[in-house]
Amino acid sequence: MEQELDLRSYFAVLRRRYLYLVIPAILICGSVAVIAYLLPKIYQASATILVETQQIPTDLAAPTVTANAAERIHVIQQRLLARDNLLQIANKFSLYDYEGESRSPTSIVENMRDAIDIEQIDVSSRTSRRDGSVIGFTVSFEYRNPTTASRVTNELVQSILSQNVESRLSRATETSSFFRSQLDDLRQRLHVAEQKIANFKRDNNAALPETLPDRRQQLDQINAKIGELNQRIQLASSSDPALASADGGDLQSLTYSLQAQKINLDAYQKKRVAVGPLVQKGYFPKNQLAELDRQIGVTKVQIASLEAQIASKGGATLNGDLVSALKSQRDELKEQANALNANILTTPTVQAELSSLERDHQSLQSEYQQSQAKLEDAITGERLEQDRQAERFEVIEQASIPTRPTKPNRPRIIMAGSFGGFAFGAGLVVLLEMFDNSIRTAADLEKHVRLKPIAEIPYVSTIAERRRGRWRFALVVIVIVGVIIGMLTAIHFYYMPLDVLADRVWQQINIWLPISSRLIAH
Repeated sequence: MEQELDLRSYFAVLRRRYLYLVIPAILICGSVAVIAYLLPKIYQASATILVETQQIPTDLAAPTVTANAAERIHVIQQRLLARDNLLQIANKFSLYDYEGESRSPTSIVENMRDAIDIEQIDVSSRTSRRDGSVIGFTVSFEYRNPTTASRVTNELVQSILSQNVESRLSRATETSSFFRSQLDDLRQRLHVAEQKIANFKRDNNAALPETLPDRRQQLDQINAKIGELNQRIQLASSSDPALASADGGDLQSLTYSLQAQKINLDAYQKKRVAVGPLVQKGYFPKNQLAELDRQIGVTKVQIASLEAQIASKGGATLNGDLVSALKSQRDELKEQANALNANILTTPTVQAELSSLERDHQSLQSEYQQSQAKLEDAITGERLEQDRQAERFEVIEQASIPTRPTKPNRPRIIMAGSFGGFAFGAGLVVLLEMFDNSIRTAADLEKHVRLKPIAEIPYVSTIAERRRGRWRFALVVIVIVGVIIGMLTAIHFYYMPLDVLADRVWQQINIWLPISSRLIAH
C-alpha cells in the first residue's frame, strides 16, 4: 500500500470492510465473556500475625535465639510448604477433591504452594510501638470454597505458631546442652592440668622457685658452718696445750652440755621425721622443715665443738677421733651445699616449665569461667522461651470466611478480550487491503496504467445495490443489539443483577461528582 491515503480513503476502507472489523470483535469479545463467566470463583482467606518483641529488656535477660524475625519466617515458610505437611493438610480438609476431578499428590502439592501466600508487612501503625522493630506477616490461602479457605488458613496459622515455639525452644535447649557439655569437658581438662602441676611440683620439690630464697639462706648457713668446722678441725689438730686449752672451761660442764645437745639433736630428728610427710602434703609450711634441718645442723656442730673441747681437755688420744668426726661432718655439709647449689642452678628451668603449665591452667580457668557465664545466659534464655516472654508471634486477625471471590477478575478479562477482538479485526482489515489489487480511485488507475485520467465519474449505485446495503446495515444492527442483550443477560444471571450493578455504578460515579452536583441529583 504505497498509495497516499487521506482521511476519506480511511473512511472508504472502514465503510467497505467494517464487517471484517465488527464481526471478529464481537465474536472474540463474546467468547471471552463466556469463558470468563465459566471460570470458577476463587476465594481468598487471610490472617495477620504480629511479631512481638521480647517483653523483658535484653540488657537484663539476653535471648538465646538471635536470628531476626524475617529469617525465621522464611525458615518456617519452607517447612510449611514441605510436601508431607501440605499433603497432610490436603487430606485433613479433602482439598481439590472436586467432582469428576482426580489429582495426583504432586499436583495437589503444586496447587497448594500456588494457593498459599505468606507476605511480610509493616504493622507498626497498628500497634502502639513506633520503634520500627515490630513487623508482621499475613498468611492467605485461595480455594473455591470460602469456608474451606478460611479453615485451611487458620490451620496454617496454628502450624506456624507451633513451629515457631518448637523451633525457639529447641534452639534454646540445644544451646544450654552445648554449654553444659563444654563445661564438663573443660572441667576434666582443668583436673588434668592441675594434676600435671601437682606431679611436677612433687618431682621438682627441691628446685621450686618459691623456695629459692630459703635455699639460698640455707646455703649461706651451711657455708658458715663449714667455715666454723674448718676452724674446729684446725684447733683439734693442734698439739699446742695453750691452743688446746685456749677456750678453758670445766670438763664436767662441757660433758653436761654435750649430753644436752645430744638430747636436743635426738628431739630435732624425731620431730623432723614426724613433720616431713605433713610438709609434703602441704599441712605445714616448708620453711618449718628447713628450720628443723638448720637446727639439726647447728646442734651437730655444737656437739662436735663440745666433743672437741672435751677431747682437748681430756688428753691427746681423743684428738684423732674428733678430727675425723669433724671432717666427716664437714664433708656431709659440703654435700648438702653442693646439692643446694645444683637445685639453685636448675631453678630457672623448673620455673619456665612450671610457668608454662600454670599458663595453660589459667587459660583453661578463664575459658571455664566464660563458658559458665554463657551457660547461665543460655539457661536464662531457655527460661524466657518456656515462659513465653521472649519474642513471639501473636495472631491479631483470624481468618474469616470471605464473602466475595478474588478471582477471576471478569471485568478485566472481558475488557482485554474486547481490546483483543478489535485489534484482531483491525489487523484483518489491514491484511485484506494489502492483498486487494482492485481499482477504486483515480490514483489506483494512474498507478496501474501510468496515465492520468481526463475526468473522474462518481460511482452510481443501482436500486438493488442500495436495497442490499440497507438490509446489510439492518442485519449488522440486529447482530450488535443481540450481542449486547446476550451480554447483559449473562451479566444479570451469572455475575450480578443489573439493577444492583447499576446502583453500584452510580455509587462509584457519585463519589467522583462534586458536592453541588450530588445535591442537584438528589
